[in-house]
Amino acid sequence: MEIKLNRLITHINLEMMGDVRRYSVSAKQGDKATRHIIAKLLNEGVEYIIPDGVKVVVNVKKPDGKCVYNTCIYDGSEVDIELTNQMLAVFGTAFCDVEVRTNDDSQVITSAAFEIEIEESMRDDNAILSANEFTELENRIAGHIKNLNDTESAVKKAESGRVTAENERVAAEETRRENEAERIDKENTREQQEAERIKAENERVEAERLRQENEGKYARLAEEYSIKSQSYAVGGTGTRKGEDTDNAREYAKKAQQYSNSWKGSLLPQGTIIFAQLPTSGNIAGHMYNINNAFETDSRFKEGAGYSYPAGTNVYWTQDGKWDCLSGALTMELSQEEYDALTEAERMNGTIYNIFMMQTILLRVLPGMPMD
Repeated sequence: MEIKLNRLITHINLEMMGDVRRYSVSAKQGDKATRHIIAKLLNEGVEYIIPDGVKVVVNVKKPDGKCVYNTCIYDGSEVDIELTNQMLAVFGTAFCDVEVRTNDDSQVITSAAFEIEIEESMRDDNAILSANEFTELENRIAGHIKNLNDTESAVKKAESGRVTAENERVAAEETRRENEAERIDKENTREQQEAERIKAENERVEAERLRQENEGKYARLAEEYSIKSQSYAVGGTGTRKGEDTDNAREYAKKAQQYSNSWKGSLLPQGTIIFAQLPTSGNIAGHMYNINNAFETDSRFKEGAGYSYPAGTNVYWTQDGKWDCLSGALTMELSQEEYDALTEAERMNGTIYNIFMMQTILLRVLPGMPMD
C-alpha cells in the first residue's frame, strides 16, 4: 500500500493590483509534492471570479534568476499553486505572480507579486540542481503537435472532398450538355411563341381602338364617382341625404374632440432606475416607475434634496417639472363613472384608472381636467 504525505497548504489573499506582498509564504529548500499555496484573487477586496475555460499560470523567479512557468488548477477565485521541487531548488527569496489568460492569448491579466522565503536545506546543495521549469510551455507545445495532427487529418479529408467534387464536376458537365440540347428545343419554341406574340399585338391594337371609342363613356362614369367621393369625404355636393354630417371630415372632427377629452392624463412609460430618467424631450403626462430609492434634484417641482423610496412614480408636469406620486389611493372605473364624479370626489387625492373596452387607457391625477 502506497503511503502519501499530507499536503501542507498556505492560504493567502492576492490583489489583482497593488504592491508586492513581502514574505507571504515560507517553504523549505528541496521539498516536493507536499507544499501548496491556495491564493484567493481579489479586486480591491472583492473576489475576482476566474471564468471557466481560461488558463491560469504561476510565474516564479527563483533566487538564482532561473524561472518557473507552471499551469495551475483553479476554482472560482481560488488558485491552487503546487510548490514543485524546482520552485524550491534554491534557498532565498523567490518572487511570484499569477496570470490569467484566454486560450487564444488575446487577453491576459496578472496579479500583484508576492514573495516565497525558501529556507536553506541541510542536505548537500550539489544534490539539488536548479533549472528552468516550463510546464505551461510544454502544454502549449503539446497543443501545437495536436494541431499539426489535426491539420494532417484535415488535408486527407480535403483530398477526399476534392475527388468527390471532381466526380460531381464530370456529372455536372454531362448535365450541361443535356441542358444545352434542351435549350435549343426551347429556342425553337420561343420563335413559335414570338409569332404568336405578334398576332396578339395586332389584336391589342384593335382592342385599343375599341377602348378609345368607349373612353367618353368611362369619363362620364369617372365624373360620377368623383362627385360621390367628395360627398363621402366632405359633403356639399347635394347628391346624398345627410352628406354634410355623414362624411369623413365630420368623423375626423369628432375623433379629434374625443382625443382632446383625454389630454392631461398620465401615460405610464415603464419602470426605470433614477439615473435613466429622461433629461430632454419630455411630454406632459408621461410617467415612470423608479425602482430604486432616489433624491430629487433641480428638475423636480418640489426642488432638490427630497428622498423617495424605490417604487415611487414620477410624472412630467405641464409647467416643465418632474413631480412625485407617493402613497396615493387608486380606483378603477369607466369614463362614464369618472364623468359622474363630483368635484370633491375628483379632488380627494385618489388616482383614477380609466377603463374602456376592458383595457386601461389613462391614469388621471386627482382633479386633473379631462378636456
